[in-house]
Amino acid sequence: MKDDHDLGQSQPSSVIMYVDFVTSSGPGQPAQATATELIDKERQLLVQASGKFGGRGSRLTSDREAEVGLKGWLRGTAPKERAMRQSSYTLLVFKSPLEAVRCAVEFQRALQKHNRAVPRDLELHVGVGIHTGEFEIKGEEVIGEALGIVSRIWHLGGLGGVCITSEVEKQIHNSLEEPTVNLGARLEGIANHLDVYMLDLTGKRAEKQAEELSRTRVAVLPFVSISSDPQDEFFADGLTEELIDRLAQVRELEVIARTSVMVFKKKEKRVADIGRELKAGSLVEGSVRKAGNKIRVTAQLVDANTEGHLWSSRYDKDLEDIFAVQGDIARQVVEALRVTLLPNEKKVIQKEATKNMRAYEFYLKGHFHWNERTETSVRKGIEYLKKAIEEDPDFAAAYSDLADCYVMATDYAMMKGEEARSFVNEYARMALERDPTLSQPHAALAAMHERNYDWADAEREFKLAIELNPNNVMAHHWYALDCYFRGKTELALREWDKARQLDPLSLVVNSAYGTGLALSGREQEGIAMLRGVLEIDESFPVSHRNLGFAYVSAGNIEEAAKEAATLEALESGIGYKGHAGWIFAKAGRREDAHRILAELQERSRAQYVDPAVIAMIHAGLGNAAEAFEWLNSAVENKSAGVPYVTFAPAFDTLRSDPRYKRIMNKAGLE
Repeated sequence: MKDDHDLGQSQPSSVIMYVDFVTSSGPGQPAQATATELIDKERQLLVQASGKFGGRGSRLTSDREAEVGLKGWLRGTAPKERAMRQSSYTLLVFKSPLEAVRCAVEFQRALQKHNRAVPRDLELHVGVGIHTGEFEIKGEEVIGEALGIVSRIWHLGGLGGVCITSEVEKQIHNSLEEPTVNLGARLEGIANHLDVYMLDLTGKRAEKQAEELSRTRVAVLPFVSISSDPQDEFFADGLTEELIDRLAQVRELEVIARTSVMVFKKKEKRVADIGRELKAGSLVEGSVRKAGNKIRVTAQLVDANTEGHLWSSRYDKDLEDIFAVQGDIARQVVEALRVTLLPNEKKVIQKEATKNMRAYEFYLKGHFHWNERTETSVRKGIEYLKKAIEEDPDFAAAYSDLADCYVMATDYAMMKGEEARSFVNEYARMALERDPTLSQPHAALAAMHERNYDWADAEREFKLAIELNPNNVMAHHWYALDCYFRGKTELALREWDKARQLDPLSLVVNSAYGTGLALSGREQEGIAMLRGVLEIDESFPVSHRNLGFAYVSAGNIEEAAKEAATLEALESGIGYKGHAGWIFAKAGRREDAHRILAELQERSRAQYVDPAVIAMIHAGLGNAAEAFEWLNSAVENKSAGVPYVTFAPAFDTLRSDPRYKRIMNKAGLE
């Protein structure tokens, strides 16, 4: 840090850092000589930090003493204690706001390190203010509006803090690990009113200043099974799922979906931390104990902002009363949140899905498996769900899940589109006959209208599904895909964003949203989101596939090939195999692409293989004639892969060909 003569006489548009050194004399405080020594030590540490970031400084010192009340920012041994404040300040000038802020952070960190190693009476405490503007030096005086501003803000963050004006904050936003917190302090009496921000160096201020979470955004945390039988884990999960479904029917509530709350199963976290992570102001938690034909359920509603209890209850019931218990918990939660229930909503949250506990257990297992979204897991889900309806032929939710399974079966190229449509239509309509209030069967029917190229009917069913249940994550997600198929990119991204708000930790939704971003010209943003999914579950095949697509789109062929290899190792399903084959082709690994192509063509002799999947590999290998031949077959057979052709990067090389437009016209997509 150079002396003041190096600053010159006029400093237009400079970045100014104002450092106020403070020591106190009073009961238990250091003597005058020691106070001076402490200020010198503070200056030494500042010199080290400023030299690293190119700061030029002035030893402008005003040693002043004044009686100051101890209100937290100047420490003493008692709240009413008074002390003499000895202070001097130093002015530093930097070339950029970022250099100034980084210097201030390093300086305060150095002081924190010093303070941890010394007795309290030898601790060092300073305040820092940073602003960008003009000032002037005249002799021993510094004048100018900029100096007046920094001298007014340094103390707002307390000793040990770093305060910056909004002029600085907008230039360094997102460039530091330390977040900024708006202190809500506006500086009046200057040409432009300025907000004051503080850098959060501890995490505490950010937590304190955080915006209050909405009470009507609700997360039902996984209920804890305290039964002796490990098999009863499914029962606790079922209680959680049912409560989510019931509360999701209430229009005034925004309810976090199952996949996001299940992340917190068996994790020890404070309610406040979970609330902030999910942005949910109200959390339902509890436990369930099952013994023979008896159950004990405890439940409570907690305010995530205060961690205070809003409601709690305990139920000792017979097993067959479980749905009545679920209905009562949902009703009590709604009443505690002071939300008005419409008559139809009250009826829905009190309904009983089934009285057959064996059917219910099969349903829970089926629901769990098909949501894993692999070919094997979907088949296993179908098996359990069919057992559920064998036990209870009137189990509407089981029929609804079966419809979803067959939607997945078409997407994963497991069966012909016509065959799958027949199953979906049958099971969705059987679900609605038994419970017309269900939302998801309409989403499944919409997906089948897409496969039949009835785009207007598909949109109508998607909108009906969302109208019946605005919290239906799957409906928002599938409708986003529908919009993307039809070139309505911005609407698709908005729907994915809505789905993500409802299910922020969903692997499927985040994977789709990330892909939509990456293929819409926002490659790096999309890739970052897809990588984030794999940080949650590195074995999730959908994200490896989509990340491979994104890398190809971004021109990162080497990373794309790695994702294809990982995908093939994780999943042997036809759809995933085909996607890996195309990525290999684009990455120049033609032998691997030809190997997969030959395998799929061989498999097509014995089982159904979506022609669009084979067309994809041919397109990647540059075999345009073969690609169009298989695409024609896909359109004629109304395969599930056809809508994805509209945006899949695999077909970019074919889009200018008249044959492509003719094929898309047949599908009603051009």
